[in-house]
Amino acid sequence: MMRTCLLLAALVAWPVMAAEPQASADIASTDPARAWELFLDKAEFEQAYPAYDVLDKVGYRPDGVDAALCREHADALNAAVAAAPVSIVLRRAAMLCAEAVGDDTGAEHALTALAGLAKLALSQASNTINPKPIRVLRPDDAYALLHASGLEYRYDYYAEVAVKRYFPLVIAAWDPEAKLEHHLEFDYIDTIQRIDRKDRFSGFPFNRNQYVDAFVDSQVKANDILGLDIQAVRDAIGVAATKDKVAKLRVTAERGGIQSALNWLSLCASKPFPGCGDGFVDAVLPQAEKQYALPMTLLAYAYAEGVGVKPDAESARQLLDAADKRWRYDGATLTYAALWAINHKSALPDALRQRLVQAQARGNANARLLLIREKFVANPKAAFDDAEVAFLSEPKHNGLGSGYAMLAGYHARLKHKQETLEWGKRAAEAGNAEAQSNYGLALLDGDGLAADRVAGERMLAEAAHGGDTWSQRYLASLSAQQGRWADAEGWLMAAVDSGDIKAVLFLAELYEWERPGVSGKVDRAVEIYRALADADNVAEGRRRLAVMALAGRGMKKDPGQAKQWLLADAEKGDHASEYMLGMSYLQGELGNVDEAEGTRWMERAIEAKEEGAYADYGYWLYYKKQTPQSRSRALELWRAGETIGAAGASNNLAWALCTSADAAVFDAKAGLASVGKMGNVESLGATALDTVAACHAAAGDYKRAAELQARAIELLKKANASATASSDEDDTRGYRDRLALYARRQRYIEPVVRKQP
Repeated sequence: MMRTCLLLAALVAWPVMAAEPQASADIASTDPARAWELFLDKAEFEQAYPAYDVLDKVGYRPDGVDAALCREHADALNAAVAAAPVSIVLRRAAMLCAEAVGDDTGAEHALTALAGLAKLALSQASNTINPKPIRVLRPDDAYALLHASGLEYRYDYYAEVAVKRYFPLVIAAWDPEAKLEHHLEFDYIDTIQRIDRKDRFSGFPFNRNQYVDAFVDSQVKANDILGLDIQAVRDAIGVAATKDKVAKLRVTAERGGIQSALNWLSLCASKPFPGCGDGFVDAVLPQAEKQYALPMTLLAYAYAEGVGVKPDAESARQLLDAADKRWRYDGATLTYAALWAINHKSALPDALRQRLVQAQARGNANARLLLIREKFVANPKAAFDDAEVAFLSEPKHNGLGSGYAMLAGYHARLKHKQETLEWGKRAAEAGNAEAQSNYGLALLDGDGLAADRVAGERMLAEAAHGGDTWSQRYLASLSAQQGRWADAEGWLMAAVDSGDIKAVLFLAELYEWERPGVSGKVDRAVEIYRALADADNVAEGRRRLAVMALAGRGMKKDPGQAKQWLLADAEKGDHASEYMLGMSYLQGELGNVDEAEGTRWMERAIEAKEEGAYADYGYWLYYKKQTPQSRSRALELWRAGETIGAAGASNNLAWALCTSADAAVFDAKAGLASVGKMGNVESLGATALDTVAACHAAAGDYKRAAELQARAIELLKKANASATASSDEDDTRGYRDRLALYARRQRYIEPVVRKQP
């Protein structure tokens, strides 16, 4: 008991950083922040996580240990501390064991390390909205921190349904002296991801998903409400009807699931149906009667909105007042206001706004932030004043860059490019995933700042780990272009896990072509496409199946079935299906060539500005039909496609302009202008680079043409990494022939292919 008192005092007085730690000292005692740095840099998951098994061996529990077991397993405990030196619970176990066996020196040493780590952890706690969570190695450390600091556990819940960079575990802890409830956010997923260096998906966001799912699954199997709660919310997300969602949430909410109750309440407030709120009050009341602040707040909101009870504004106010008295930093009012903002598009009610004004007057920064947001809800064209800019730019409001991101978004709306970049950079550096994605793209493109591909890709990787699905897909695309197929799958998996349809299609494409290093083959691709087509009604799934049926890839060749898949969506006005159906008729893939029917569908797609139609229909007209009129129409189509940003149309137009033997068509200057519209040359694939190189040669810049052609050949080789040596030779032959021409300072002239009679 004495050392517990000493520890509480140490948490007040202990310096987090010591200036000159001695080499012989335990670095966790002298410099806990440095101890964490070293651990994240050097530790191995396979050694650190099993170290916690020693807790059972020494009989660890919140109020003590078994002295006899401590003696028996002393070496194992020392080894565990050495394997996981940043673990708060292992340090606490070491202190308790030393006390139990009468080892005062060992107890003092363990106390010092425990105090340093606990002080560092508590220094990371934040009252701000969207804070950076406290880093721990395992959940056990979070609960041990409460025991070490004199706080009492009340309840817990996960703050998010899906992992992003973090998967915060919120513990509501009671401070018996201040008579206040603290909500402390912890994260152990980012720590695991940093030290897991051997998993197939190490270094990719999906590694985080794997660990979250493993923790939740183990909690579900153990009938732990923490896991059951989040699983119920995930199940509810997976069904469409509000009634079905509520049914998924009801049972878990009745058992005390915080997220289930919160989501149930939000659904019935925003999308009510008869009987929606039946049983809600009874579900939340047991915890509210224990004076748990968040359940009290949810009950207050239910009374205000009439969810499961007659609307009663006075009861709502009284409950909210009582919750605020127990929840540190006006937590009840802030949570209530956030719920209102989620469920209503209108401005805050006057009484609620007044509560925020009063909280702001008491110095509550979160209340001020909500009021600033409310200002723009009332008037989207409002402007930040100098005081608001200063407030939002304070580091303490930017644990994950939220304030900086608001300023970046504000300047983006005003089209202030430089200010948008400056605030966006600060938000990105603070950990805001959306800002990281935007700033990473700006670095790649050199848009408003010096282009830096390495820094741009690094920033996009940070965004991907923060849950940004666009960045995940972009990095997958980049990996695929470079023939790193396993990496492409790695980047995609988290986006697939989140239900991103574009990512699912991309992954299925990797499986369809059986790229080396990926975990699926063509049969798996067919399964995915069928699921998208049938269960999710995704037209692209049917289009992919149609292409496979036409080619006889992964299934029996079946033009009739392919036609049905394409017609199903084309007849409903799906323009991509119109264009694919039209091309199938023109190419004779559905039987004999049917130019009339093909042209009819292609013109419908063109009228709807379907980008792919411009490139492919133009190609058919130029190279297949081959009349003067059709070639003129092809050039016309490609130019029209270019005006709407169709990169394929620009590519085909540039190729024709730069390689044509027809003097009436050849125009190197116009060709270079077209390739300039195809995107950043650094991010182009082999086929596009082949075109860019041809245009530089046509313009007389043979050195640049050779550089680009050599890069195109390397990209093509990487993309064909699974091919045999002979087929790879065939794939690159034309590219190499053109490179030889450029070395001789000659442009490439496309041979005239005469149409067969």
